[in-house]
Amino acid sequence: MRVRSWQSAIAAKPTATYKGYLLGGLCWFAIPFTLATTLGLAGRALDLPITIAESDAGLTPPAVAVHLMGKGGAFLMVLQLFMAVTAAGSAEQIAVSSLAAYDIYKEYINPVGSSPVLMHAYLFSASVSISPCLHAGQHDSHPLPPMLA
Repeated sequence: MRVRSWQSAIAAKPTATYKGYLLGGLCWFAIPFTLATTLGLAGRALDLPITIAESDAGLTPPAVAVHLMGKGGAFLMVLQLFMAVTAAGSAEQIAVSSLAAYDIYKEYINPVGSSPVLMHAYLFSASVSISPCLHAGQHDSHPLPPMLA
């Protein structure tokens, strides 16, 4: 089995699930709001020339990071965005693959399937679930700046 399959299997244990959801929910709430509030207040305190349109587009945190840390701040903001998008994409891919393999394939197509057969179904559904990401060049990138906030 692959590492991500073991990770999703470990995370799915009932004794660990509620702790993970509580911790994830707390981090999901606290980290972005603290970061946005801190950098937003820093933008006001530093009196940066940020227009209302730029602020509404979520560009205040990158402007503060660039002002305080230069090119390193810009790199860190892009790295943060990249890590957030890839982590969310990975979680979505594992969720879709698990649903397809266990709730659809095992339930309706092959109820007596062995573990290797289910793993093949899991990997097939993972490869199918990533195919929309390969067409990302066809989408408008306008929603990305608000994700930085």
